[in-house]
Amino acid sequence: MTGNSVYSKWKEAYETVLRTLGDKQVILLFSGGKDSSVAMDLLVRASTEYGFVFSSHGGAYPVHRYPKEEIEKLSSYWETRGVQVVWHEVASSDEPLVQSQNPCKVCQQLRRKRFSEFLGKEVKDWQRLVLVACYSLSDLVSYAVEHILGGFTVNGDDIEQRKYRAMETAQRFYPILRMREGYSVFRPLVYLDEEAISEYLYEMKIPYLSIPCAYQDFRPKRILQEYYEKMGLQFDYHRLFEFMRKVKDFPLEHSYETMGKDAYIDKFF
Repeated sequence: MTGNSVYSKWKEAYETVLRTLGDKQVILLFSGGKDSSVAMDLLVRASTEYGFVFSSHGGAYPVHRYPKEEIEKLSSYWETRGVQVVWHEVASSDEPLVQSQNPCKVCQQLRRKRFSEFLGKEVKDWQRLVLVACYSLSDLVSYAVEHILGGFTVNGDDIEQRKYRAMETAQRFYPILRMREGYSVFRPLVYLDEEAISEYLYEMKIPYLSIPCAYQDFRPKRILQEYYEKMGLQFDYHRLFEFMRKVKDFPLEHSYETMGKDAYIDKFF
């Protein structure tokens, strides 16, 4: 499938959302990785066609992934496309990760705290806000495996943690959530898997973050992704979603859409 055909199918799937963005404050969470780079490209193309503007914000953390040269490479490319990436310092060093038994969890907590602080200063009208988060179909498949396997664990002390993790990951299955205070959460990549994303980047010659995270092996989805590739597995979002909706205790939309923004942004987003 060519880059243009991917864009055409994507635009068709999200046209209802794209037509509403003209008077919104659209904020893309940009990491510079593969997923967010494809999302950025799709939004740049759609913004011209549908007449909306968006801003792009990146948390430059862990520090070892974002040396000056890497940030300049990414920023320079997107400037040629008319986008100014705003990079935010999350922490001054990776020391909190080095000292942690679960560096990914610490990293996520630090990034979430910094993002919450940013939104508190940046957003004046929450009813106009649209947050764009970049989770792909491959991510969702891994979250589904994690959710199902969690039901077979025997340590009772983990029950509350599993419930929290289910709430944290299940939201990412929903392409659009319309929240209580009027803002929306838009996930534009849930129909695209790792293979489609990689092919799109290659064809469109889009640069992305080239330094792998030193702690990536702590993330189960990375290990699972290698398994999908070796087995030649391909997935369909709609079949996956329908399956997950039947799984016991899988959180539905209203679990999030009725949640106050402080609780949602600080704990789950």
